[in-house]
Amino acid sequence: GCPQGSIGGPILWNLSMNGMLIELAGSGVSVCAFADDVAILAEGNTRKEVERVINEKMEIVYKWGEKMGVSVSEEKTVCMLLKGKYVTSNRAVRVSKTINVYKRIKYVSCFRYLGVNVTEGMGFGEHVRGMKVKVAKGVQKLKRVLRRDWGLRRAASHLVLRGTFLPQVSYCASAWYEVLKYEYGRNALSAAVRYVMYACLNVCRTVSTEAMQVLTGWLPWDLECLKRANVYKVRKGLSMNEMDVVKNEEVESSSVIKLERLVDERVYEIWQERWVVSMKGRVTARFIKDVKYAGRSRSFEPDRWVVNILTGHGTLNAFLHKRGLSESASCMCGDVSEDWEHVLCRCSMYESFRNLDEMGVTVCVNGEYEFTGVLSSNVTYGKMCEFINRAYEMRESVRRRLNLELDVNG
Repeated sequence: GCPQGSIGGPILWNLSMNGMLIELAGSGVSVCAFADDVAILAEGNTRKEVERVINEKMEIVYKWGEKMGVSVSEEKTVCMLLKGKYVTSNRAVRVSKTINVYKRIKYVSCFRYLGVNVTEGMGFGEHVRGMKVKVAKGVQKLKRVLRRDWGLRRAASHLVLRGTFLPQVSYCASAWYEVLKYEYGRNALSAAVRYVMYACLNVCRTVSTEAMQVLTGWLPWDLECLKRANVYKVRKGLSMNEMDVVKNEEVESSSVIKLERLVDERVYEIWQERWVVSMKGRVTARFIKDVKYAGRSRSFEPDRWVVNILTGHGTLNAFLHKRGLSESASCMCGDVSEDWEHVLCRCSMYESFRNLDEMGVTVCVNGEYEFTGVLSSNVTYGKMCEFINRAYEMRESVRRRLNLELDVNG
């Protein structure tokens, strides 16, 4: 292949390979080359015709390799059907390398070209499904500097994680993003981003992906890929389809800059609509209505206890009892249910230092609580964080004392 690490190597390689590409071009064949990776697209009405064309063109490749003193990778040279329903199992194309010397090129159902996994029928399902495993392995390697209780701060950890994995996931999205119209494609990206968000948020594993996305302020990665694919098509002047967020009429009548802004606005509108109608993360939705909030606010760095309240998931008895992890849902104050709203607004244990007005909590006429004012300013948010941490510290202190008394009496 192309010599690695040299300055003039790639240029000389392109010059030498150009002769082979010119010779390969012909009827029934399209050739695509990037660096030292070459793809030959052969067309034909029958499998026999396609295999004949492949045989002819691969002879040219092998002869060029001998002339230039380089070898063709036996492992990476494979055949795959991009359309049609011919039987290819246990078959191979017999190619003449030299006189009386033949090479068998096997058929495969999936191959990796330029970092993208392509399957028969020009499918990208395997590429999307593989992202979960790839991201999970990468997150494990970064955990040493992304600890929950020490290490990088929220902004830095978000920058590192997002900057590391989003480019990997969205790589070449303009080629495969249409697979995201299927649920399995969206679920695969959702699973991948969940690993990343869990690494930089102090949340329980039971918190929904939808709530995590709002707490980080990260655009869902399926929409991120849709956005990047649309921006690419706009810049290249490519035709849009029914899945795209801008139409061909808009592309023709607007500048590239305006179209990029329009794409950004519309993917966020899709995310906002998803958040409004979703059945998940409803506790978080009572605090955060606007999906852009966490992404805009630099002061929003909730710790473990604050996140427990914002999500409704954590160590409170009502949550644990619902999952069979606590014998009772009752609070130490005597109330039948120790949930997040009880602790924040009603529990008599914390009455002496609770001020709902300072925290931006509004009591409605029907007796229900409105929490959107909590995050309306840094002051109200800070007061809520102060109250939550003080309440949890007091709660843990009381629990330890009660447990100690039980041990002594027992």
